[in-house]
Amino acid sequence: MTFLFALVHPAILNPFQVEPHNAWTINCYAFAIPLLIVNGFARGVRWRPTFFDYCLWVYVVVVLATWPTSFNRHSTGIAILGLGGQLAVFGAVRLLAVNQPATARVVVAGLVVGIGMLEWTAFEAHLRIGLEARVLVFPPLEWSGREGLGLASAVQCGLLVGVWQRTRSRAVQVAAIVLILGAVVECLFMYSRVPWAALAAALVAACLVGLRVGGFRRSLLVVAAIGAFVAVVGTPYMLHLARMATGLAQGPESGLSFRLAAWLDAPKVIARNPIRGTGLGTYMAVRPTLDVPRSPYLPPEFPTPLHPHNAYLQQLAEVGIIGGAAIAIMWGTALWAGWRVSTDRALSDGINVGLFLALVALVVANLGENMFEGTERLRFQSMAWIAAGVIIAEWNRVRPFSCPGIDDAV
Repeated sequence: MTFLFALVHPAILNPFQVEPHNAWTINCYAFAIPLLIVNGFARGVRWRPTFFDYCLWVYVVVVLATWPTSFNRHSTGIAILGLGGQLAVFGAVRLLAVNQPATARVVVAGLVVGIGMLEWTAFEAHLRIGLEARVLVFPPLEWSGREGLGLASAVQCGLLVGVWQRTRSRAVQVAAIVLILGAVVECLFMYSRVPWAALAAALVAACLVGLRVGGFRRSLLVVAAIGAFVAVVGTPYMLHLARMATGLAQGPESGLSFRLAAWLDAPKVIARNPIRGTGLGTYMAVRPTLDVPRSPYLPPEFPTPLHPHNAYLQQLAEVGIIGGAAIAIMWGTALWAGWRVSTDRALSDGINVGLFLALVALVVANLGENMFEGTERLRFQSMAWIAAGVIIAEWNRVRPFSCPGIDDAV
């Protein structure tokens, strides 16, 4: 519960007054090591490898192997320490889900409550500013930037839609829909398109799960409620952002053309060292050293993007083709595992479906952003590892599934 408090606190807890990136790494290790000891060494390690684990091991080996040739070995060393903290969180949550599944569900419930409290705190501040003024004013309350609070709301919606879809309790249904609408309000306040894309992907996944195991009408009801709510609360500026997201309008904010420019610049950085990469955590240092022509998609008023606004392209550039492919396949496997767990009638409860939908939101968001870049966004990486830890543990409990290729590889 202390770690969950740190995970959603408006500011990263930093009692030792160190650099914030290192502070979050310390938080991860402080949470994970005791759980690993209690659930691993004290109980005997129960870790049945999956295809997810094999991809993870390949990725870690590549990261360590490319460290000596990194563009900046110090930066890569710091990034490796941060990665170790995230992997420790994944291992701790996975062992907790195996040995104490009820406690793991309490952790997920605590995450929902924590994000809800974060959103309510932000909501009070935003009301004092006003909806229209939010595009110009960003108070110190901001959590991981504009996309941060918005993406936290998308993750929250995924968790809650899963609960709404599968629960039979009328009281829980009412509470879930109220919290969902509260999260949508936060997305509206943030004026950010990436969280909306993540939320849309989670809702589509919820409808697909509903078609397989029931609850499709409930999913459509949530979609209708969110659509109606946005239509009532939304402003003309929201329509402007939607037009910008599709390239139909221009404005002072970066739209689709800016991201296209960032995405198309990434292959040029990847080509610098396609096999060994530039070293984990070095993309933003390498990009300015390359003579890359200014993209025709980049509006004249915008500077050249220093990172690719895509986690998977950045990983390809930093750890090479093998490492980049390994991490992309790894997260694809996590989504597959979440789908199988969510559509298995024996396992498809609100918690499992909610974790799958939250993971869909996070993975899709990383097509337009990067949870591996920036100190505050490391907390989204931790959320993704927590969701993956529980999902892989549940998937592992009922394997093998009839999954050609993946199960054969395992």
